[in-house]
Amino acid sequence: MVTGTLLFVVGVLALQWQPELPSIWWGACLPVLAWLFYLAPRLRSGLALVMGFLWALLHGHLLLSHGLEADLEGKDIYLEGVVISLPDRTPERTRFEFQVEKLTLNGVQRAAPGPVRLGWYRTAPRLQAGERWGLVARLKLPHGFMNPGGFDYEGWLFRQGIRATGYVRASERNRLLGTSGGLAGMQAWRQGIRERINGVLQ
Repeated sequence: MVTGTLLFVVGVLALQWQPELPSIWWGACLPVLAWLFYLAPRLRSGLALVMGFLWALLHGHLLLSHGLEADLEGKDIYLEGVVISLPDRTPERTRFEFQVEKLTLNGVQRAAPGPVRLGWYRTAPRLQAGERWGLVARLKLPHGFMNPGGFDYEGWLFRQGIRATGYVRASERNRLLGTSGGLAGMQAWRQGIRERINGVLQ
């Protein structure tokens, strides 16, 4: 059992070394391999390796399927969702992660990409984690350059589950819609603690 588990993990890691994600259709072999794993104990070691690879393949395609639709890049779109991170403020801009729950373009609802990373420049209000907002924004798919020994920004965004980046546009439609509980509420609690600490240190 331990050997099979280790080989399954090796199969998962092997996918990470592929230059590109193989076709999702290879995942169709997974049920057959699981059946053979049950019927043929002598083959379990090799099957565990391949099953780990295919499981990671399906998981990768599932993650990529929830990204921003390519034709939405660079267009003014309307988002509704929740601030899910502690906003990072500077005098020039506020940066935050936003869980998109609804996305519309020209009044037509489109698939929401999930968490996105937004910048709000100059006119940004004092955002709070857990707030629900309606925003006009422009998004793009994550892109980044990875130099040897450098920071892989695109890879970091992917590991954080962030499917797009962008910025908030100046619009009369930008408005606070309310507050949210759950994880966003926990972030709001963390933000309150951070601000109290900053108030003491200043």
